[in-house]
Amino acid sequence: MVVSSDKTCRMVVLVATRNRVESLRRLVRSVESTAAEPGGVGMVLGIDRDDQESMRTAQDLARSATSRIRIVPLEPSGEFNLARMSNTLYAASEEPIVGCFGDDVVFRTQGWDLAVWQEFQEDQSVLLFGDDLLQKGRLATHFFTHRRVHDAFGYYMNEKFRRIYIDTWWDQIYRSQKKIRYRPDLVFEHLHPSLNPEREDELFRKNARWEAADQQTWESEENQRDLRRASGRFRWLVWKTKWRKIIRAAGSPAKKDH
Repeated sequence: MVVSSDKTCRMVVLVATRNRVESLRRLVRSVESTAAEPGGVGMVLGIDRDDQESMRTAQDLARSATSRIRIVPLEPSGEFNLARMSNTLYAASEEPIVGCFGDDVVFRTQGWDLAVWQEFQEDQSVLLFGDDLLQKGRLATHFFTHRRVHDAFGYYMNEKFRRIYIDTWWDQIYRSQKKIRYRPDLVFEHLHPSLNPEREDELFRKNARWEAADQQTWESEENQRDLRRASGRFRWLVWKTKWRKIIRAAGSPAKKDH
């Protein structure tokens, strides 16, 4: 693991990548150039051990970055399991606010980090996402959540799914309690091959093979039952957090003169 500094950051962006050097460089530079306080933003990059070009690029970026960049070597696998890799990156991070992003995203909004920080100062039980210029708020494909929620659940990403539906899982759970926050003023552009066919590469084509299996898992009765249980658990967590705030406020009366 490579660390650019020992500074504790307020938020972290998790990204798994393979054989996409230019995309990786573009993402990291966009995060740094648009953050109002780049020193308060961390990035954890997951890179396969055999992807030497990406590893060298990430190391170069870490050496010159203002942000704290950590590189987590991953064991290469024929199955690019994004959920499992995301959980590994989550375990390697410590920041309270956690961002799930892909290497095909470009941060466009200046000062996005201050807006994200303010949202979570007001409510830690929200899922915050911006305009990816693709879904237009219909689905939170890339988002920020608070570590307390995931630690309470015991996982970051649901490993029943390899790639697609890992975002849908949390989107549905947070929406069930009206705890999803869409900020169209925060633009995190998703350069998806569906709109940019020239960006389709071997990794994208390889991953597409798993989509049918993930869809079948999502539509299964077992998954829908698990989703309802998870939503109920989240409802209890939101309720518990709300009442803790009320109790803390009630236990801190204004000082009286004696």
